[in-house]
Amino acid sequence: MKWVVVFAGSRDSYQVPLALAEAGCLAALVTDCYAPLDSLSGVLLTCLPARMRTSLQRRYANGLPSKSVEWRKSTFLSDYLRKSSHVVRDRRLGRLGGSLASRYKAGLISYSYYGYHAFHSYGLDQWPKVLFQVHPHPVSVRRILEEELQCSEFGRSSLLEEPEFTTLPGRREELSQEAFLADRCIVASNFTKRTLLENGMAEERIAVVPYGVDSEKFSFQQRAEGGPFRVVFVGQLVQRKGLEYLLKAWRRLRLPNADLVLAGRGRVDRGLLDEFADEFRYVGPLSDAELLALYGNSDLFCMPSLVEGFGLVYLEALAVGLPIIATPNTGAADIIRNGQEGFIVPVRDVEALANCIEWGYAHREALRDMRWNARRTALRYSWRSFRTGVISALDAISGSRILME
Repeated sequence: MKWVVVFAGSRDSYQVPLALAEAGCLAALVTDCYAPLDSLSGVLLTCLPARMRTSLQRRYANGLPSKSVEWRKSTFLSDYLRKSSHVVRDRRLGRLGGSLASRYKAGLISYSYYGYHAFHSYGLDQWPKVLFQVHPHPVSVRRILEEELQCSEFGRSSLLEEPEFTTLPGRREELSQEAFLADRCIVASNFTKRTLLENGMAEERIAVVPYGVDSEKFSFQQRAEGGPFRVVFVGQLVQRKGLEYLLKAWRRLRLPNADLVLAGRGRVDRGLLDEFADEFRYVGPLSDAELLALYGNSDLFCMPSLVEGFGLVYLEALAVGLPIIATPNTGAADIIRNGQEGFIVPVRDVEALANCIEWGYAHREALRDMRWNARRTALRYSWRSFRTGVISALDAISGSRILME
């Protein structure tokens, strides 16, 4: 069976359409922009400005030929010049993906945000329809964040900016329905699966396929002897990531010769950071090389997120050999053994966070031994294994129709 895939950007480094292309069953990827680097000469590419070349390379994947990608240059330019909202773009992409899948008589795989309109354009009586549920179910996410509004002292500003609160009710309803319009959902973590179950989806309609990591790009780094004890956080600096609880735990410990480093791009909760201004060192967004060096010179990675569909940064840190601290509301809980490659602590638990950090501070030699466990675990989660898992999940529905409830 051939499949049409729809999403914007370079979602998951194009791994789903790559999996289909490798298996010879990709009808088309429908997206907002894709760089046809396979049709450009190497000489021409090297003549481009470095920033433009980097941007183009981010929108291309070896093994995914540009002839297999459908995107409208005029639509992309219109969205860019008019600064169209994501909702408008997502609706347009979804409808294009659904109509193409119907025309090609192919199966349809839509990522979250495009599914509602993709499935309606495809035809709700058509089969098969698959949703890749990137984030946990939006109803569950909103509930968790509403609870957090009652718990957080300093992170309310960034919480109220989360899409679960800023998205209009009609759009929220569409996003809540996406999973139930699909014949099958693919998710990257058991936590995301649990949120679908608690909102009424049948378990047999959900396939868990964990993400992968490029273990060559994120190569093992042996921690140098000596230097300050270092804990690193990488991600958006907002309360959704549990940042307030990490900062409170660090302030409680007051460890001598110790360093908390915050890095990442995207949104920053300035009010939250100002409350703990003396507790951390902020290094901003980092290049791949800079991030690798930071991981290699750190003792623990900590991102105690309130809610994550998976959390690729956990796998990237593990691949470098960095033990992690995470919560059950992430994909990390599926991957590591508590006390072997890192630690799983309850959400909002400052004491548990402080205890894990303090243990690491007192047992740095043990942490160095854990680095090998971390690396070995990450090696089991390659992007190739992810692609194989996606194809297996699709094969499971190609032979037997799963009726919508």
